[in-house]
Amino acid sequence: MDKLVKVFLLNGQEQWILIHVEVQSYRDQTFSLRMFTYNYLLRHRFKKPIESLAILTDTNSKFRPQSYHEKLIMTETDFKFGMVKLLDYQPHWAELENDANPFALVTLAWLKATELKGQSREAERLEWKVQLVVLLEARHLPAVTADAIFEFIDWIMVLPDEQELEFQERLVKGKVVMPYVSSLERVFTRKGLEQGRQEGTLTVVLRQLNKRFGPLEAEMEQQISQLDIAGLNGLSDSLLDFTSKDDLIKWLLATSLQ
Repeated sequence: MDKLVKVFLLNGQEQWILIHVEVQSYRDQTFSLRMFTYNYLLRHRFKKPIESLAILTDTNSKFRPQSYHEKLIMTETDFKFGMVKLLDYQPHWAELENDANPFALVTLAWLKATELKGQSREAERLEWKVQLVVLLEARHLPAVTADAIFEFIDWIMVLPDEQELEFQERLVKGKVVMPYVSSLERVFTRKGLEQGRQEGTLTVVLRQLNKRFGPLEAEMEQQISQLDIAGLNGLSDSLLDFTSKDDLIKWLLATSLQ
């Protein structure tokens, strides 16, 4: 499971509600069964009610799992869970932009990163990345919250090294004073930036692949670790469309032949 939290009712009533939030980034025919399994196992472990919520971050508009149903002879299971599809917020950009809820900005970042994928959209991605950080600063959120959202924006809207430097310089020139841009080392230490970004991107890509397809073979992981930053970014974009490990193998083979 992705996240499990304990909350309290506003009226002071003593009531346990465990909230299980599952973030799903690709179409999976077994997803509803997985949600039911998590709910049952959590209920069995904690002996408390479980609120199950799914956040769908894939780009398939038809993938909308909300229930799991199973019927045998005299036994029937009917399990329903909450579902939010981030793609549905695409027409509501203005509302999200004016919404004070921090997750509205997270949703904006995801929508733009999804829309502006690929090398041909790098200039637009730079402009929107700057705009999103300016919107973030204008919200005057607690430092811990602001830092977490900035890290998400920085991770999901990846830029080439030169544009990343331009992004940092524009924030400094625009007097965007936030903890994560207070040091000029991020702007002018290109070598450190390149090395850190490559290592960070490799870590994220491997984590995504392991979560989606299970542990990778050592040879395959070694092949991925030898990719440069452009190759890692390309793999990060492509893996959203992978449906099996075979797609990953084909992608690596095609890349090695280029």
